[in-house]
Amino acid sequence: MVRPEKINGINGYHNYAEKARSLGLTAGGFWTNFRDWPHVQMKSISSPARQYTLEQIDREMKNRFGG
Repeated sequence: MVRPEKINGINGYHNYAEKARSLGLTAGGFWTNFRDWPHVQMKSISSPARQYTLEQIDREMKNRFGG
């Protein structure tokens, strides 16, 4: 297994995850059940209704699929 290089005495994956988190990304190294240090992803919103109004969702659906 290849171990990441240390940066300022800290594991490279930990540095990578900290930087990702500071940029608003989700870092797998901070997951509670399965720590996946190299994994980084954009934060997902669980429901469009948390970000958009129903009118906005309806309008976008009509634009995309007709109606």
